[in-house]
Amino acid sequence: MISVCLAAGMAAAAVPGLPKQWLDKAAAQQWLAAHPGGANFVSRGGVMEGGDSDAAVKLTPPAKVEVTEFGAGIGTFTGTYEINDAGEITLHLERYYGKWPVMYLYATPRDAWLMRTDMKTGFSLGGSSGDRNFGGTPFWPFKWKRRA
Repeated sequence: MISVCLAAGMAAAAVPGLPKQWLDKAAAQQWLAAHPGGANFVSRGGVMEGGDSDAAVKLTPPAKVEVTEFGAGIGTFTGTYEINDAGEITLHLERYYGKWPVMYLYATPRDAWLMRTDMKTGFSLGGSSGDRNFGGTPFWPFKWKRRA
């Protein structure tokens, strides 16, 4: 787990306010249970207007997920999620064209973020390449949006 913590620590340093450690399974489930209507997260740009390739992730306890991608068109994918003992969140999306990266949930009393577990892997929305939207803003982390 030390090597994973190192990668997470590097990510945390680049994101103001992001805690140094993600939530384990019990803490993540507890945090999500406190949001029974679902917890919405938006990609870092968070604009979602005019084809900027942002995305939104909604996690609803006990294990439902909805991912909406905003780009040239709007694509919505539904499915389930699971959280393992280490706190890794894996999405199982129906009819999604790729594999969504495994994520961790980071939270403070005021904010929360979803961050992929492996910062070395590439990830793109809508088939584009890289980790940045059209405006050059990084996708990660996905920040909790307090209002649904």
